[in-house]
Amino acid sequence: MTVPYGKTEDGFELQNGVNHLGHFALTAQLFDLLKKTKNSRIVNVSSAAHKFGKMDFNNYLFEHGKYTKMGSYGRSKLSNLLFTYELARKVESKHIDIKVLAAHPGVANTELGRYMTKNFFLRPFFWMFSKIASTPQEGSLPQIRACLDDTAINGQFYGPDKSKRSKKKPIVVESSKASHQLEDAKKLWTLSEQLTQTVFEVK
Repeated sequence: MTVPYGKTEDGFELQNGVNHLGHFALTAQLFDLLKKTKNSRIVNVSSAAHKFGKMDFNNYLFEHGKYTKMGSYGRSKLSNLLFTYELARKVESKHIDIKVLAAHPGVANTELGRYMTKNFFLRPFFWMFSKIASTPQEGSLPQIRACLDDTAINGQFYGPDKSKRSKKKPIVVESSKASHQLEDAKKLWTLSEQLTQTVFEVK
């Protein structure tokens, strides 16, 4: 999360390479096995930061510059949702017995934001924020529910409840309009296949 610009061993910009392209390629390779497994699930972990993400298919991996730490992270988390929803649609259209879901932990007090705390001016803010953030255990609850909830419906997105009455309880949440853009989802799927040199056919 919000790391300095870098590249994976495959030459992909680090955050989108790890957070989306790696997930896409792994899911493609496991898909036939998942199809044979009764009641199997695919759960992608996104973030509320997907709302800050913007897709740019002419500069997806920031190969033409304009890299920002949060911009890249937001794009990778938006990609998680575009991929999740597109795969859910494909699975449903083929009547395949797999549930495809997504979840996000909210703001949990973990080491994920360690690069943000290196900013001298932000340190006091993060110290105060750590006192009200969820614990790692609380942050894991939406992911656990997505994996285990018997009532889960294909394509759902889980996150922590923000209401005062039941704060941090994992519930079904809404994602941004950008995450439901069908054309962007199809473009991302094609681009992901090309970049990872992976054929991912749902049939």
